[in-house]
Amino acid sequence: MSAIVAKQRHAASEQPVKKAAAESRLYDSCNIAGTIASKNDSEPASVDIPPEFSPDSFSGADPEDLLFERSDFQFRFASDHGRRNRSSALIQRMYAWRGYKCDGQVDPDHDADEVTLQACRDEHVFGTLTVCFDTTGGLAADALYRNEIDAYRKAGAKVCELTRLAVDPEYGSKEVLGALFHLAYIQLGVMRGRSHIFIEVNPRHVSFYRRMLNFRQIGECRTCPRVDAPAVLLHVPVAYVAEQIALCGGHPEKAVRSLYPYFFSSEEEQGITRRLAGLGYPDASAALHGRGRAPGANAGTVNL
Repeated sequence: MSAIVAKQRHAASEQPVKKAAAESRLYDSCNIAGTIASKNDSEPASVDIPPEFSPDSFSGADPEDLLFERSDFQFRFASDHGRRNRSSALIQRMYAWRGYKCDGQVDPDHDADEVTLQACRDEHVFGTLTVCFDTTGGLAADALYRNEIDAYRKAGAKVCELTRLAVDPEYGSKEVLGALFHLAYIQLGVMRGRSHIFIEVNPRHVSFYRRMLNFRQIGECRTCPRVDAPAVLLHVPVAYVAEQIALCGGHPEKAVRSLYPYFFSSEEEQGITRRLAGLGYPDASAALHGRGRAPGANAGTVNL
């Protein structure tokens, strides 16, 4: 898979990633995205991030392997077996910490209809999130919630799923989470034109996803055999995410019980998409010309 590079320099003084761990809530999950390791709720210091992008000086990494770079950490695709194994190892460690079951196996062929994102410092992976697109085999969430998701499919929705979210509490922050979720949105909304996002979470974390990202519960609590833990199904329209990015993306100083201000700005998002198109990513080229982009506001409504 092609990758993009978007180098950003902080206008404010740079802070080590580890320091951010004491300033945020942190999240880890496997197939049920949403296990939370709580820290204090104070906001991380806001920084002014210019919209310019540069492919230069990538801390020794291959520029084409990177999606985006901040002061001392990067975001990239897990584009090979070795990197997917690093994501799997992080998931296993976070799940062992929580006492959840997770076999940690990685398909060596890798499903072409899913994209795994990583937050890392060079080769050290401290965050991961996977976007799964609907196929003839369905989504992982169909195992428990096929009827609920089928109702959206029958109404014309293009569905996708976020899964295998894990962030090491030592390194995580709202900035890291915002970037991972926004990069997922670029994949599923801007580039693949999906209209509805689903996610399975532990019931105790429903309030976080509702408050911080406006997910709504559409499935009752059931036991997920993949992790041997309770789960509920949440949903948010892609159109709502797009509206929030336009309103407050890139403005962490506006954050009031919301993660969307920690997303990229609309200008930064366009820069990332342009870079993908420049690397020959066909979906990115289509998005820049208005094809395959996130659905408009009307697409967020499904009559069930």
